[in-house]
Amino acid sequence: MLFTLFHNIDKNMIGYMTDLIMSDFKISHTEMGLVFTGALIISVVFQPLWGYLFDKYARNKLIALASLIWGFTTWLSILPRDFLSFLAARTSTGVDDLCYPGINSMLSDYFKPQERGKAYGIVSSAVFLGTLLGGIVALIVGRAMGWRTAYYLTGATGIVMALLIYLFVKEPFRGISEPEMEGLETISTYKLSLEKFRSGLKRKTVIFLWLQNFFGIFPWQILTFWMFKYLLDIRMFSESYATILMTTWIGIMFLGNILGGVIGDLLFKYWKKGRVAFCCIIAFLSGIIIYIAISASDPLCFIILACIASLLLPMAGPNVTATFYDVLEPEVRSVVPSIGGIFSNMGGAFAPLVAGVLADIYGLSFAIMVPSMVTWFICSIFFLLATLYVEKDMEALRRVMRERAMLERQKSKHEDSH
Repeated sequence: MLFTLFHNIDKNMIGYMTDLIMSDFKISHTEMGLVFTGALIISVVFQPLWGYLFDKYARNKLIALASLIWGFTTWLSILPRDFLSFLAARTSTGVDDLCYPGINSMLSDYFKPQERGKAYGIVSSAVFLGTLLGGIVALIVGRAMGWRTAYYLTGATGIVMALLIYLFVKEPFRGISEPEMEGLETISTYKLSLEKFRSGLKRKTVIFLWLQNFFGIFPWQILTFWMFKYLLDIRMFSESYATILMTTWIGIMFLGNILGGVIGDLLFKYWKKGRVAFCCIIAFLSGIIIYIAISASDPLCFIILACIASLLLPMAGPNVTATFYDVLEPEVRSVVPSIGGIFSNMGGAFAPLVAGVLADIYGLSFAIMVPSMVTWFICSIFFLLATLYVEKDMEALRRVMRERAMLERQKSKHEDSH
């Protein structure tokens, strides 16, 4: 959780310092969108490599490596004095950005299926807390001492985190938390194979979750990179007031993320389709609330609607992650989501650039409202389709785990008899 927290402080500060960087390099919205998109494209390119490595080798050591890369690439991005060099350096910070499937895979071995929604809600809430604290660091350090100083501090944090993770984070047995393995202290290591990889890719639930991720990540990237500037330029709020609002909304998102995981676990307990059905409803409501909020002309009405949106928008996230691990074997829980991430994150990679172009043509309100609304409506359709297959895919995993549990207990009895 600490890695996720500090990594997202570093990752999301740029949204609060966009105007400083644009002024420093004298660049347009489109050029700034290219800075965002460059790092996102690199993160997508490296995501399947991280997924393969996490399913092949010790996950705790790879998380430490990702943290080390984060620290050094962040330091690299503070050196350039011209835009093209800054663009290249900032693009390199995307190398470690999508290592999270490996972290989520490891978490799935710490928590039982019926507990994972809440667990992912708590851990992924660090994303929102990191965004919130990133705004505070950007305001206190970035605006007072310069954006380069802010990145110098967060880069140092990445290097320190790498050392702490390497020394203290332990690697669990893959699949040990599955209900069929209850009572077993150790289990065999099941290796990533081409057969299991292909099997995971064919799960219809996985395919529909990938498709919704492609569209679902789009509005999040737009809001992350452009919302603060929208508050300054369109709503005409002061920097301090805009920061207070962003901090408040992100704090509400922190709570919404955890609440969404808790609700998802409760629904899953009584109805196996519950998590996915809940995601369908949340995605549809998200499209409606973002349209109403951005359209509101009254400042107070806008703020209240944005607070409601902040509670709703993150509720699906932990349930999507938990559902992936409800249908995938332990040895493909990094690489399969990562391969899908090439497709799904490509939408998010171009989102800031597309929004920047739309802002230059139609205005920032249009660039935030319309793409966000449309993509969340599309997500609700794919969630609805996933509900048709999720129970079947869960049972396929349970059969595999029952067979493995039987073999593990036979192996244990054989070893005890000798």
